[in-house]
Amino acid sequence: MNWLRRKKNTNSTGHKETVFAKILDDLTTLEVNTIIKKGMNAASPPEDIAETLKMLLDRYKIRMNRIVYHNFDVFDQYDDTEKEFSEHRSYKEFHDHLKECKHKLDERGKSGVRIEDIDYTRINRMLYFCNFIRERSTDDAHAMKVINPPVTGKTLYETDLYSTKDLKIFTGTRDRVKINRYYDLADERIVMQTRFGIDGDVVTRIEEDFSGSPKKLVLDIHNEHTNLSVNYWKSLIEIAKGIIFHD
Repeated sequence: MNWLRRKKNTNSTGHKETVFAKILDDLTTLEVNTIIKKGMNAASPPEDIAETLKMLLDRYKIRMNRIVYHNFDVFDQYDDTEKEFSEHRSYKEFHDHLKECKHKLDERGKSGVRIEDIDYTRINRMLYFCNFIRERSTDDAHAMKVINPPVTGKTLYETDLYSTKDLKIFTGTRDRVKINRYYDLADERIVMQTRFGIDGDVVTRIEEDFSGSPKKLVLDIHNEHTNLSVNYWKSLIEIAKGIIFHD
């Protein structure tokens, strides 16, 4: 890791503190999500980041087709919409269409016409990830980049992800971790979420439908995994501190 190499090249206490601060920035929050899913295969994200992004975009497109199909009275354009979502080949194409659908939902919502909360939440999650890809693709300092095929004049956000079997994408470690997280969450139904801040702030969210008849097994699993995650989180901070300030 870069911060380990930098440590070898300096004995400056100020520099060590700066590096430690950057590491802590990655550890400022801890989030534990519990998902209920049918037919879970527990597959890990592919090693190839390009394949991960394609598979996630595929899942997003399928989900949006389903949402539009089950809410055709809200969207008024099911036939065209399904075809368009299925044919999107870049995050930009999908994102632009998704924003149009979100705008229509918000306009219909003013007159009391709404879709299910879980689907609205899924749309917001997809919008957030698309925004993330767009912003990181245009960040000159630490951009996610397409490195094969050679420069095409397009950002990763604009790139046709299905154009070549040899598509290679560069990402930093932090970006890869975030992409993997969104791959795991994808369009799933999150029934419980606990988020810890390094300032001691703790927020637990429980889906309304699930809270009406919570299953003890799910609650116990969430609590157990939360405790395991907190202990692991603390260990990472102590390890980072020991490495940075060890002389």
